[in-house]
Amino acid sequence: AVLALLVELHAASAHVVDVAGSEDFALLSRRSMERALTDLGRPWKGGPYAEPARRLLHEHEASVKRRLERYDTLRGGVAAERARGGVTHGEPHAANVIWCAEGPLLVDWDTLLVGPPERDLWMVLGADGSERGTYEAATGTTIEPDVLELYRLWWDLSEIGTYVGEFRRPHEEDADAAVAWRGLQESA
Repeated sequence: AVLALLVELHAASAHVVDVAGSEDFALLSRRSMERALTDLGRPWKGGPYAEPARRLLHEHEASVKRRLERYDTLRGGVAAERARGGVTHGEPHAANVIWCAEGPLLVDWDTLLVGPPERDLWMVLGADGSERGTYEAATGTTIEPDVLELYRLWWDLSEIGTYVGEFRRPHEEDADAAVAWRGLQESA
């Protein structure tokens, strides 16, 4: 059902493409993450999750650096993809779908941008690829595996950068910090 919504959304690009922002493929909090990667040799004192975050990032340092390199390589190859960009939601996951009598609706439009369709599709395509064929048949657009990978990397690296930045600043042990800690563990 969400895939059908995305087919409809991506087809509506001509109506909003001139007023929506454009994807620049920048990683959220990249500088914060890069600074943290150079500061793994000494304790972090932002709060209760600072040291656990430092240890986790240290444990996954090589993997994070490899993913950053791969992201940069893929990003360089996607420049030509801008020509096939259209309006994208940015986060069409289950928490941003509500069901009403008429069917599902996408909500939370603060991440709307003009970009390649893979910006949305990486979240909803199944591992077996069956939905990929459905989307391609409905739109005539070929889904590029490298662009799907780019967005998977973007999500994880942006999550890591955001959470590490939060834990390096003063913070308390509260429900939001606990959610951020789980997010960092999943993304690292």
